Amino acid sequence: MTGKVDIISDPNATDSIVVNGNNGNAPFISVGAGGKHGRVLLMDDNGNPRAVMHGGTGEFQVNGPSSASVVLAQVKATFSTANGFGEVGLWPTEKTTANNDLHQATIHLRGLDGTIRAGGGGHDGTILVLDHAGAARITLSGASGDIAMQNADCAEEFDVPELGGIEPGSVMALADDGGLRLSDAAYDHRVAGVISGIGGYRPGILLDRRETGRRRAPLALLGKVYCKVDAGPGAIAVGDLLTTSSTPGHAMKAADPARAFGAVLGKALAALPAGSGLIPILVTLQ
Repeated sequence: MTGKVDIISDPNATDSIVVNGNNGNAPFISVGAGGKHGRVLLMDDNGNPRAVMHGGTGEFQVNGPSSASVVLAQVKATFSTANGFGEVGLWPTEKTTANNDLHQATIHLRGLDGTIRAGGGGHDGTILVLDHAGAARITLSGASGDIAMQNADCAEEFDVPELGGIEPGSVMALADDGGLRLSDAAYDHRVAGVISGIGGYRPGILLDRRETGRRRAPLALLGKVYCKVDAGPGAIAVGDLLTTSSTPGHAMKAADPARAFGAVLGKALAALPAGSGLIPILVTLQ
């Protein structure tokens, strides 16, 4: 079935409301014209407009449940032949139509210059990045100025050789070409860090992530990371300084202060009385 409905405010004026189902492949509903801006109102059961589309201002406004004067959200889009941009504003419930400037919204998205702002209007801004279960993994707090992340170390990606034995927890050293190699000498002053990503610690900050066509791995440069250690040369206690060992990819206790200068990898956060294994360490290259 097709058809057209015209509702006019003045017999001599252009139709104000048109519902046209005969317009080829693009049927439409038109509200406005004839010297009048179009508006579409969605009312609650008390007759209050809860959602308003306004043709005069290009705004879409969502109102509060109790009164038409309370603005919860407003979308404003402005377009011209020179440029176009859109703005979205969200307010707390106390903002009213008398004070609904988009720049005073507690959340303001501005397409003109790509600005996203959270906070203002008497409220501290907070941005949360959640995981699939709804837990906040990254928090940006406007109240404290903090960036809080659940993960532990600061890592940077490096190209690494396509060789066996290089895996998370491995101790790495600088190669002659400036790249990385598996550490295999005691008290190596070329120690660079530990491959991150095993156990309960993951990179909180990951730098230089890009495609190079080669195998790449995150190297923990600072913070907590699980590391392969060898207690054969000496038992490792919590707080012991660690350096490279002759066991490839492993750290050991830095028992010789003279040789350890410039070759310290970090500090042990757990003990290993004997043998080899994986323990958490605090990477503090020095």
